[in-house]
Amino acid sequence: MVLVHLFKNAGFEFGIAHCNFQLRGPESDQDEIFVRDLAKSLDVEFYSKRFEVYNSSKKSGISIQMMARQLRYEWFQKLIDEFHYDCVATAHHINDNIETVLYNLTKGTGLAGLRGIKPRVKKIIRPILFAARDEIYRYAVENSIRWREDASNESNKYARNLIRNEIIPKLKKINPNLERTFDQTLTRITASERFIGEKSEELKRSLIERKGKDIWLSIAKLSEVPGLEEILFALIREFGFNFVQSQEIIQSFGQQSGNLFFSDTHQLNVDREHIIISPISTSQKPCKIEDLDSDLNVNGFTLRFEVKDSKNIQIDPSENMAFVDYHKVSLPFELRAWRDGDRFIPLGMKRKKKLSDFMIDAKIPVNLKRKTCVLTSQGQIFWVVGRRIDDRVKITSSTSKMLVITKLKKND
Repeated sequence: MVLVHLFKNAGFEFGIAHCNFQLRGPESDQDEIFVRDLAKSLDVEFYSKRFEVYNSSKKSGISIQMMARQLRYEWFQKLIDEFHYDCVATAHHINDNIETVLYNLTKGTGLAGLRGIKPRVKKIIRPILFAARDEIYRYAVENSIRWREDASNESNKYARNLIRNEIIPKLKKINPNLERTFDQTLTRITASERFIGEKSEELKRSLIERKGKDIWLSIAKLSEVPGLEEILFALIREFGFNFVQSQEIIQSFGQQSGNLFFSDTHQLNVDREHIIISPISTSQKPCKIEDLDSDLNVNGFTLRFEVKDSKNIQIDPSENMAFVDYHKVSLPFELRAWRDGDRFIPLGMKRKKKLSDFMIDAKIPVNLKRKTCVLTSQGQIFWVVGRRIDDRVKITSSTSKMLVITKLKKND
């Protein structure tokens, strides 16, 4: 509400976009009416959209807060494109930044996470990121600006609320000027991040060799670089790899060649002398399976799904067929390339096993490892396609319905 007041007084042309996530019943609807009336009184364009955020969150497995963020920014971009706005302005402030940094620090992060929220990212701007929550509150009171409180902000159900309501007040007892000193620290971290980023770009030019679509990195040259873990991560994160993977990649240096690591978009092969990063083909990218009514065609094979009564069914021992307890999995499924760190409980075993170790024990050659896919339900692997199901979804005497999945070659 303060941001709207500032924009109106500054003479900007703007519209107001309101997201109704329908999470607080009548309160959510009253928020929408409140903002619509404000836009009308100011004679500015008003856009509103209702989102089924709870159902979308449950379906995708993403938290409600993250799903709400994803949905609103996608919609904001559509408004920019359709109505030709220059940018989206959000009212993030210093306290939001403190919460973000503390949350990232608690979960584990690098410099980018410690830097916090940027004042501008492409067409998203945060004009009052410099202001503290107390300053915004005083401005609103002094200028008779009306607003509505979101009751859910008082609940510590969400991690950010816990940080806001419990952690930050305790930190302010140590440092009453927390917002200002934190802002200064973020400025210094941002400068450090920029400096390291520039140095990383210089190293990229000296270390990276491009061969077609593949990226080649000399292990010998990399090993001479100080701060190898952080530098390697800086070089490979744009391809979707994480910091833990960069540590594991370094640990694999000097071992038997052929170690493979996967992100959602690329595979990384640690050879004897080089790290080779290659894009995963479109057919290897994760594929959502929303229903079982039709075959799924991917490069090289087809998956067929059939739900059957388990009585009097003869189980085919073929590795190209999976017999799964229908009630132990749930849609949507995801078909994706296997990733380093994947674990499952192979049929007949009691404990989890690294998929990479399973393939070594099964003597699967490197070229076939690259093509190995997994089917997951709620993030858990239940079939290493064409190899082994997870023991937790096997058919038992109490199984009433089973899901039969058949892997067919294209010419079958």
